[in-house]
Amino acid sequence: MSNFLTENIDERTPLPLALIGVGSRAGGDDAIGLELVERVAGLHPSPALMPILWEDTDALSLAGELLDIKQAILLVDCADMRLESGSWRLFHPRRPRTYLAWDSVSTHGLGLAEALEIAESLGFDQPIAVFGVQPFDLSPGLKLTPEMRTCLPELVFALQGIVAAMIAGIRPFPSGRAALLK
Repeated sequence: MSNFLTENIDERTPLPLALIGVGSRAGGDDAIGLELVERVAGLHPSPALMPILWEDTDALSLAGELLDIKQAILLVDCADMRLESGSWRLFHPRRPRTYLAWDSVSTHGLGLAEALEIAESLGFDQPIAVFGVQPFDLSPGLKLTPEMRTCLPELVFALQGIVAAMIAGIRPFPSGRAALLK
């Protein structure tokens, strides 16, 4: 008897995935989600992959956009997880308060945690994962910091693996601790 995962892998039918970069290009490392989605989408062309960029989008708009997506979602965003700068973490939030800091400053007005909470209260129930990257600096600026640029190859590699697994129907495990990119 086979299950969903083995059936999908045996048939090699890719599962649709919305890869969503969230951020602001005017906020230094806050643009990391946008940059990573652009790079991974360019390196991993697949009809199953739907790259989306939510630049300078507020929480209410994010919640509304989430309600329109009817496939698995991987959100990529800069996140203040109180980890070492350049670290990343993958998690599957069902209660965003558990994973995302509600008191952190967001360049999006209300933050991602609030957007997920609003969407869930309106019936959002798609599979979702968040690839969060701890920033070095969120000062106004039109470029990633040099330190974050140094981390880009490792971040792209990690995100590519997660995207490939999700398209193959494999749910990647949340990272129990941050992966340090030094």
